[in-house]
Amino acid sequence: MAGPIAMAAALSRMVKVQCPHCRHHKLVERRPVAFRLCPRCHHRFADPLGGGRTTRRR
Repeated sequence: MAGPIAMAAALSRMVKVQCPHCRHHKLVERRPVAFRLCPRCHHRFADPLGGGRTTRRR
């Protein structure tokens, strides 16, 4: 079983996101991905943690 410090570190990386279609809350790891998939309505939606699209200058 994990110690209390390891458990607190793992839980600090989790954040709750909400599906814009059915308002279902999902607990996910704080990592930017392109899309999230709702487990209830199976819609794909843009990641609210991603910070938007970044453009590179050439």
